[in-house]
Parts: sequence; C-alpha cells; structure tokens
Amino acid sequence: MFLIPPEKGMLIQDKGTNLQDGDCSYFIEVKRQDNARRMDIGVKENIMKKIERCIVIGIAGGSGSGKTTFCSNLAKNLNVLKVKTISTDDYFREVKPKVNAPYNGKEYDDYDHPTSVDIDRLNRDINHFISSKMFDVVIIEGLMVLYFEEIREKIDLKIFVDCPSDERLVRRLKRDINEQTFDEISSEYLDLVRHRHNEFVEPTKWHADLILNGSITSNNSLDIVRKWVLN
Repeated sequence: MFLIPPEKGMLIQDKGTNLQDGDCSYFIEVKRQDNARRMDIGVKENIMKKIERCIVIGIAGGSGSGKTTFCSNLAKNLNVLKVKTISTDDYFREVKPKVNAPYNGKEYDDYDHPTSVDIDRLNRDINHFISSKMFDVVIIEGLMVLYFEEIREKIDLKIFVDCPSDERLVRRLKRDINEQTFDEISSEYLDLVRHRHNEFVEPTKWHADLILNGSITSNNSLDIVRKWVLN
C-alpha cells in the first residue's frame, strides 16, 4: 500500500518500521476518517430502517421568538436524514388583508391574521412533500402553524417556542432596522402585532407537545427533538 503524506508530496511505501513518525500519524488519521465515514453510513442505514414514513414537525411561536433559528438548527442536527423545511412566510397572499389598529385606527397590511396565509397552497405543498417519499422529515415553521387544524392533524411533533413580548420586540428591531425606521417597527408592533399575537398565536401553545424557552440558547432542546426523531 502507498501513502501520499500531504506535507511531503511523495510516495512512501508502507514497510512497517520504515515509516517516519509523521507518516504513521497520517496513516492513522486516514484510517480514523475512513472509520468515521463507515460509522456514519452505518448509522444512516440503521435510521433508514427505523423510519418507515415521513415524520412531520411543526414549530410555532410569536414574531421574534426564535422559531426560525430553532428550525434551521434542528435541520442541521438531523443531517443524517433527508430534511425539508417549510416556512409559512413563503405562503403569504399577494394581497394582504387590511386592518385598522385598535387604538389609533392606523391602517396596516395584516401579516398576523390567519387569512394572510394561502392555506390551500400550503396544505397542498405539505401533502406533496409527505407523499413524495423524498424526505424523511418535514419541518414546518411559522406564526400560526398550530392554528390551522388541517395542518395540525398532519404534525407528529408540535413545538411552540415561547418568548416574552419585550424580548421579541427588541429582536424585531435588530432584524428589521436596515429596512424600516425605529418608529415604523415599534409602531406596527405596539399598534397591531402584539394584539394579533394574543388573539391568534399565544392560544395555540396549548396544542403543543413541547414548549421551548426562546429566551435561552441551549442545545438541550435540539438534542431532545433529535433523539425523539432518531429513536
């Protein structure tokens, strides 16, 4: 067998004691990486034997609660599987419902009302991804994932990411400050978003199988969900 140590760029014949220390270390590292790849393949094969159908996970929570971040991190932690993520933000209708703020009457496009979502198209795509047999796991995340009964009944694990309103407001400010002014962001939140949250989003937490603390960054919640999926 011949090895090409990267630091030497030449062929070294494996004759036991004739190898230099650095060459042996390189050989051991190659073997370690090869074994790790074999283990990954073995884990993948075992998991595929266990997962007989597509698992659907729903992640809901208020604006700025951290649900999108959790969804992204979960997908990365399930990289041994074929994962499809769906965001309900991609299913807003082109023409949004209009609403007047409760106190000052200012008119807004109402992104936080259930009718702002094209539920028929969302439902159709979810059904397609589940039935296509192309994915082991489908993750759906959005404000009102747990609001729609026709979506809830498809979900195997329902998650709600909980976070205090003041913290969510600060996150919205940091997120949108390059696109809107401070006054625009804060006014929309105080005039409309917080009221819609209490009306349509907060009550859906009682449909959740698991409520996560969106105020802290922890791998524990990711590990719990990952183990649930893989086991």
